[in-house]
Amino acid sequence: MKNLSLLLSISLFLLFGGVLASAQTTNSSTMRSSAIARNWDSFKPETLTGKISLIDANQHLVAITTNGVTYDMTVNRHTKIKVSGSHATFKTLAGQIRNTASVTFIARPKGDYAQSITVSS
Repeated sequence: MKNLSLLLSISLFLLFGGVLASAQTTNSSTMRSSAIARNWDSFKPETLTGKISLIDANQHLVAITTNGVTYDMTVNRHTKIKVSGSHATFKTLAGQIRNTASVTFIARPKGDYAQSITVSS
């Protein structure tokens, strides 16, 4: 009888201990993802000025070279583009290779996103 009650006690302990451990794992992963979400918007915009060295229409990338270093920026539909003071489209940038551009971007873990691109001819 002692063995049976000891076996039941151990089984219940292992069962509830496993449930508590999985609950703690779930809470810590939820806390991590919510912390990332909170910090996602804390990235501050930066500005970079250099020569446009590459336009990749398939991947929506603009490469800016300054001081011998090339930076790739992802361009999306929210990116504001100006060429010689006038609003322009991504297609317009294709003819601007080797021109000087100022790019305001946000550095993110998965890549830099261009907020605005201003090209001076």
